[in-house]
Amino acid sequence: VTSFERVHKHRTPWKISGIISLCSAYLILTYYSVIGGWILNFELRSFSSCFQAFSDEHVASTLKDILNDPYKQTLFHGIFCFLSTAIVYRGVQKGIEKCSEILMPGLAILLCVLLVYSFFLPGFYQSLNFLFVPKFDQLTWNGVLEAIGHSFFTLSVAVGVMITYGSYLSSSENLPKMGFTIALLDTAIALIAGIVIFSAVFSFGIEANSGPALIFETLPVLFNKMPGGSIISTAFFLLVAFTALTSTISILEVVVAFWVETFQS
Repeated sequence: VTSFERVHKHRTPWKISGIISLCSAYLILTYYSVIGGWILNFELRSFSSCFQAFSDEHVASTLKDILNDPYKQTLFHGIFCFLSTAIVYRGVQKGIEKCSEILMPGLAILLCVLLVYSFFLPGFYQSLNFLFVPKFDQLTWNGVLEAIGHSFFTLSVAVGVMITYGSYLSSSENLPKMGFTIALLDTAIALIAGIVIFSAVFSFGIEANSGPALIFETLPVLFNKMPGGSIISTAFFLLVAFTALTSTISILEVVVAFWVETFQS
C-alpha cells in the first residue's frame, strides 16, 4: 500500500489501488485455503488407498461427501491454514525460502515422474493434439477472457505478491530477466501438467471437464481405473498440495507484510 502511495504525487487514488490489491489477496486466500483443505483430504484418501475400495460412482461423489460434512471440511481447512501460517510466521529466509527450497524441487521431480509415466499411456499423443494444435474456429471472446484471467491468477498479478517479494530483493537484481524467467517457468509447468492430466484422461475415455470437476471428480475415477492408480493418485495430489501451499504462503505474505510494516508488530 505504501509503495503505491509513494510512486505518484497524487497519493490518495494510488493508496486506494494498493488497498484494493491487499483486499484481493485476502479474499483469494479465504477460498483458496478451503480448496487446499479439499486437496489434503484427497491426498489422505489416496495415500490410504481409500479410493480403490469403492465404485467409480462413489469415488466421483467424494467431493460432495466432503462438502456435506462441515466438520471434516473445517478440520482440513484448519490444517492447511496452520501449515501456511507456520511457514510465513518463520519469516522470509527461515520460512518461505526454506520451504520453497524443498517444495519447488519436489514439485518439479514429481511432475517429471508423472510426465514420463504419461508418455507410455495410449492417450499421450491425443493430449498433445488437444493442447497444442490450434482450433481457431472454436476460439471465442469468452475463451480469450478466460486466458487473460488465468494469466493474471497464475502469476499473482494485481494482488501485491510480486511487489512484496520484489521488495526483499537487492537493487542489483535484474528484474526484467527475473520476470521473464518466472513467466517462462510458470508456463512450462502448466503445459507439462496439462500433458500429464489429459494423457490420462484420453487414455481411459474420461470426459475432459475443467476446473473442480476435473481435479476432484474425473481424475480420482481415472486413477481408480489405472494400474498402480493409488501410487499415481498419491503423487498427483501431493503435487497439487505443494502447488497450493506455495501459492497460499505467497498470498498470505502480502497481508502479513502490510500488517507488520504498518503496525510494527
